Amino acid sequence: MDLPDGGWIPTPTAEAITAAAVLIWFRRRRRYTPHPAGTRHDADNDLTPLPPTVAAVQAAQTTQPSHQPEARHPAAPEPVHPAALPPGLLTLTGPGAADAMRGLIVTATISAGQRQIVTTADDLAHLLGPDSSGRAWHGIAGLIVTAAIDDAITTATTPHHALPTDAGGRLATSPLLVIASTASISNLSDHLTALSTGTIGPVTTVVLGTAHHGGRTWHVAADGHTTTNDRRRMCVLGPTPAADLLTLARHAHPAAAPTPVHPRREKARLRIQVLGPLQVTIDGTPVSVRRTAAWQALVYLAIHPDGATTEELAEAIWPDLRLHAVTNRIYATISELRKTLHTAAGTPVVERVTDRYRLHPDTSVDLWQLQATIAAASRAITSDARHHALHAVLEQPPGELATGQPWLWLVPHREAIRRQIIDAHTTMAAGKPPPEALRLLEQAITVDPLNEHLHLQAVQALTATGQHAAAADLLDTYRQRITELGLPPGDEL
Repeated sequence: MDLPDGGWIPTPTAEAITAAAVLIWFRRRRRYTPHPAGTRHDADNDLTPLPPTVAAVQAAQTTQPSHQPEARHPAAPEPVHPAALPPGLLTLTGPGAADAMRGLIVTATISAGQRQIVTTADDLAHLLGPDSSGRAWHGIAGLIVTAAIDDAITTATTPHHALPTDAGGRLATSPLLVIASTASISNLSDHLTALSTGTIGPVTTVVLGTAHHGGRTWHVAADGHTTTNDRRRMCVLGPTPAADLLTLARHAHPAAAPTPVHPRREKARLRIQVLGPLQVTIDGTPVSVRRTAAWQALVYLAIHPDGATTEELAEAIWPDLRLHAVTNRIYATISELRKTLHTAAGTPVVERVTDRYRLHPDTSVDLWQLQATIAAASRAITSDARHHALHAVLEQPPGELATGQPWLWLVPHREAIRRQIIDAHTTMAAGKPPPEALRLLEQAITVDPLNEHLHLQAVQALTATGQHAAAADLLDTYRQRITELGLPPGDEL
């Protein structure tokens, strides 16, 4: 399939793009929460049209019969699929080499499960342009982006929890290491041995440029045809279509949210507590985090497991100052936090991935454990399974997010978590006998003493158990509390 800008996409990739687009709209439909009748939805964030390249591919697909395979001349070049590339080194040269490199990355990520791609932020910036945003490729399942080439090679040559495995736990396929920037290529020869003998098997390394380090070399024409003995045609994409399709891949195949993984008992265990009083411990022993700004950065990263840029951290911690005035502060804060936690744990805890800092996904964070429990309850099919999943939350309700801290940026996050905990209580209370429901509702009221709905439900439970005086006292106490705060009582009070 030819694209308007001159790119070319094989039919299977075009079909995968169309399927991903349909999947995104299905997800949007599934997640829509009804609003009052007459609500306008023109500005809903999840109604944003898909990128122009996706629309072009979909339009081209509709002009071809979907029930018949595309006719192919016996002498026509064979489309190149990332999953079929053999291990070893492959150098791409010629006018279409960079476009073909982009095509490999997009084809692998848009066709979920084809092959894991490992590369660096510099390599992607080299391919997509210096003005491209890291958000175009951030958070895509199957795409691992590291800060440096050494990290990429380590990831590609050693077992990693994010790599796909088969039913026996073995890696389904070795990764595809993509190296596009000149700086990476100049350092490649030092790592070829590791790449050919990695513990997970030989890695396919695709290099852009004219440097010769052995292996195969494919000269790629502007239209994607290769001048090898066995002619092939590669998917070729310009920077803008590639960024469009990576955006589609991010929405269709998002990377899984980090789930805390318990290390072996003999290893030191670092734990971050952000629910209740802030605390970092290593095997139960407190770790000193000296700067208030470092605590803010740590809590911010715990709330945002996908990470945050230096700009986002600076805007949260110092909202009253211009970015250029706090650049050195934020770098000093993050540097000290990384060093403190690394020294305590013996392994990196705060890592940099592309332009974002994040907590390592294996870090033990109480907030992540709470959210994983609530997520498990939401996925439960039966009420018994749902209640079992929520039992740990309700037996010992977590404290308020960063208790006692006055940071203004915390307010919406604090309230969102409070609502999750309240929802867990009311979900458990629904359908329970009045005495048991009352216990859960009273516990929820301690989480939010200002919530009117909880008080009204508790009054109903008290009345149902014949405790009319207690119900009246509860209402009187609540009315007094909100009146002291200057809040008008609701109609039902």
